[in-house]
Amino acid sequence: MDHLPRGARGITETDVWNAADALLLEGARPTIERVRMKIGRGSPNTVSPHLDTWFRHLGQRIQDPGAFAAVPEVPDPVLQAARHFWETALATARAEHQAALDEARGQMQEQVEAAVLREAEARGLADRAGQALASTTTELEQARTALDQLRLTQAADLARLDAAQARGAALEQQIEQMDAHQRAERTDLQQAVRQAEDRAAATERRAALDMDRERQARLKSDKRAETLEARLEAQWREASAQQLALTQAIARLEAESGQQRQRLADQALTIETGQLDLSTQRLAFDQLRSDRDGLAAQLATLQGVMQQLGSTPAARARSLRRMERQQRQQAHVPADAGMDT
Repeated sequence: MDHLPRGARGITETDVWNAADALLLEGARPTIERVRMKIGRGSPNTVSPHLDTWFRHLGQRIQDPGAFAAVPEVPDPVLQAARHFWETALATARAEHQAALDEARGQMQEQVEAAVLREAEARGLADRAGQALASTTTELEQARTALDQLRLTQAADLARLDAAQARGAALEQQIEQMDAHQRAERTDLQQAVRQAEDRAAATERRAALDMDRERQARLKSDKRAETLEARLEAQWREASAQQLALTQAIARLEAESGQQRQRLADQALTIETGQLDLSTQRLAFDQLRSDRDGLAAQLATLQGVMQQLGSTPAARARSLRRMERQQRQQAHVPADAGMDT
């Protein structure tokens, strides 16, 4: 590929025009990339404006036959070939230019139609935006009014909040004081509970000791009651035997008294016969009567004892316990707990 000489200070308009002319003479359509490849350097931003200028002046240069004239002393076949290439390139350029114009017109028409549609849409959007703006303005006024009301409400709420916070601080202080008081009361109550528990434990211990002493005393009392009951049973049996003996003795005495009365009656008939024997017999009779009265008193005493003792062992045991309590009370000794009354 041919390359044009490089300039000392980068690509110039002449470099771009010469490269475009060479491409056109070769039958190729000048483009930015082809010009850059022809020159061998340059950026698209540098080549593009010079190439546009070349296209703008291309029509005037085509009308000037000498604009693309060959160098003098060029052979005629070369001139004919160059003229043929030029005409071919010119026709191709014109066709491409016409196609580009048609394409540009089509694109422009599409862009115009799209712009009209966008304008219609924009007008619709503008109308809707105007309506939305009016609605938004109304809503904004309402929002401002609501905001002012909200600010007033917030100010009142802040005042109430400050008052509530003050009351809350006072309540917290009261709660702290109540907590401290409750803690003190709880401590006192716990101490009282511990003391009560200690007293209860001591009371339980004393109660246990008292119960043990009472149980031992009851055992002793039961033993004494059993002993007394046995002794009372023996006494009752002995009293019964004595009562039987006294009854028999009284019966004998009564029999003897009857016999004596009979004898006295007999002797009364014969009193004249022995005054001395009568006096002696009277003395014996008085003695017998005295003995009988003594035995009757003993019998009454035994009957009273038997009535006090009762007829059954349980009754005798109760009587024995009553007698024992009476003896203790007389001796200032407290009765045992749990004894039957």
